[in-house]
Amino acid sequence: MKKLYLIISCTLFFIVELAAQITGLFTYEGGYFVKDGNNWAEYRPQSKDGVWASYMKYDEDENYYYINNSKCSLCVPKKKHNKFYISKNGEWEVIYYTKEIYSYFKANGRQIYCYEGGYFVKDGNNWAEYRPQSEDGVWASYMKYDEDENYYYINNSKCSLCVPKKKHNKFYISKNGEWKVIYNTTDIYDVASEYDYMLYFKYYKVADAEGKLQEVNEPASISLSRKGKMRLCCGNKSYDGKFSELAVTTLRNSDTELGFKLIVDENNYIQFIGDWCMVNVESICPFMDFMDCTNKDLIEIIKNKIKDKSFFVD
Repeated sequence: MKKLYLIISCTLFFIVELAAQITGLFTYEGGYFVKDGNNWAEYRPQSKDGVWASYMKYDEDENYYYINNSKCSLCVPKKKHNKFYISKNGEWEVIYYTKEIYSYFKANGRQIYCYEGGYFVKDGNNWAEYRPQSEDGVWASYMKYDEDENYYYINNSKCSLCVPKKKHNKFYISKNGEWKVIYNTTDIYDVASEYDYMLYFKYYKVADAEGKLQEVNEPASISLSRKGKMRLCCGNKSYDGKFSELAVTTLRNSDTELGFKLIVDENNYIQFIGDWCMVNVESICPFMDFMDCTNKDLIEIIKNKIKDKSFFVD
């Protein structure tokens, strides 16, 4: 009987351990991987809305998971003091530096706010906190009750928290009418926390040394803040800048609207036409065309705000 009890106990322990390893969240600067059994998905929120790339696990050892797809093979660390690697010409080369690794991730949302040992997931006004080292599943649920330029304010029946929109700020909890630091932020994966509009493109073209446009079959994006801040992302690169003016553009000698122009200065601008845009901002990045916008309805929304002079806010 004791032997049977020991076998059952060991089996249950093995099942619990196995279940804990089925999912996971593996973060790096600018992106993260979600593990779901042998299926892996990579996300780069600044560059693309949704999954950046999908992989399958083909091997693992004590320190790494080995995953691949038709384009590449990657090495994902099990411990955060190790790095992410990519296989090139038979050699493993560092591709990312690890931020945090969490042993559980089953959330539907992809707007993630990380601290050491846990993370929050935002899904509309609903928030969930996870602490995988303490508990699989949701640690606590909250609702957003307010927000400002720098923070979301969330609460439940037990407490009120302050979640940062920018990673240089911290998480706070309200105690006796005062906000006190509860967590230090490690990273935030939510472009919407800093920008009001995100335009996504299927691929881009970039000028070579001779000025000829070369097609790059990777996603690109432009994020715009109503306070005049912008971020351009293409491939693994991102470029930050500011703009001071927006103008609706029309066909020459006609009232027919083409789109709008984002003006940095007299020599640098971005021209949006239909489902593509010309990026002529050589003060911060090469000359490029971003092609095939996947959410071009936003271009019309922005254009209308320009026309009624309501785009910029203080």
